[in-house]
Amino acid sequence: MSGFLTGTGENFLLDLICRAVTAPQSYYLALIVNESPTHFLNGSELDEPTNAQYARAEYANSPGNWSERSGEMSNTNTIEFPVVTEVWPTVRHWGLLDAPESGNLLWAGSFENPIELEEGDRLILPAGAITIRTTNYITRVSL
Repeated sequence: MSGFLTGTGENFLLDLICRAVTAPQSYYLALIVNESPTHFLNGSELDEPTNAQYARAEYANSPGNWSERSGEMSNTNTIEFPVVTEVWPTVRHWGLLDAPESGNLLWAGSFENPIELEEGDRLILPAGAITIRTTNYITRVSL
């Protein structure tokens, strides 16, 4: 799945390098319905499901939770969303944020195929589903 580093994500990485900020203890993966995320959106502007049981999936930012290889890193554990208790709208996009609500959109992209979630379904992304790559000074996220 294609993805891109947002403007906020670019500034976040620069701030991390110069130690102007500390890395969050967790990142949060958001599911986005219709409105494609853009380079300048923030977390409160995302078109996320409005179903009562929907919540962004938390992923701890701790040693061992990201594999590190030359030029890329991937999640090493599954990322799980809540069980669907009512039909969710079709999910077409995703975003990686620094907060469970609102927050800063750091990376975003589109799923290769839209995801339909019916009652009783649970979206689980396996280890390696999120891979952040840097190539020729461009950061890419595949999910």
